Amino acid sequence: MVIAPFPPPPDRMTKNSRCLSFRVGWLENYKKVTMSPSYNHSYLAYRVAKALDQGEKYNIHIEVTLEFDGANYVPDIALYGRHPIDFLHDEISSKAPPLLLVEILSPHQSVNEITDKFKVYFEAGVKSCWLVIPPTKTIVLFHDLQHPRSYSTGEFTDSNMGIEVSVDDIFG
Repeated sequence: MVIAPFPPPPDRMTKNSRCLSFRVGWLENYKKVTMSPSYNHSYLAYRVAKALDQGEKYNIHIEVTLEFDGANYVPDIALYGRHPIDFLHDEISSKAPPLLLVEILSPHQSVNEITDKFKVYFEAGVKSCWLVIPPTKTIVLFHDLQHPRSYSTGEFTDSNMGIEVSVDDIFG
């Protein structure tokens, strides 16, 4: 068996290898384009995390991999109760449900896609989920899927978490 570099050197490329090389490159670039947070998305993730950082009460994680029911989920922000971090032994994914999860709607997502994730999150034991909708500068607070509350101005309190947040601070 011979292991050759991919793609092959230009002088050894055939029509098929050029095609395959293009497809692999296109798929890698496509994945990067669709999976990478946008400029506004990354800005809002920072602003929400900053608003949630209320002293030493919680550990805030950005884009942590969570494993629920054998599937991986990567919410934008996860809030855990305060505990020491073991920097010597990292975890690739966590099965422990956070207290709060935040998803920021991207241009490539639907609200239904996010609420489907929220269903899984609640079943795993998450207490609160927030949906941040950038175009309307709205935060939708969920303690369950049947009773969402939307906030576009002023302050709101997540009673499950005991956290008060200013919508204006997040979108300011």
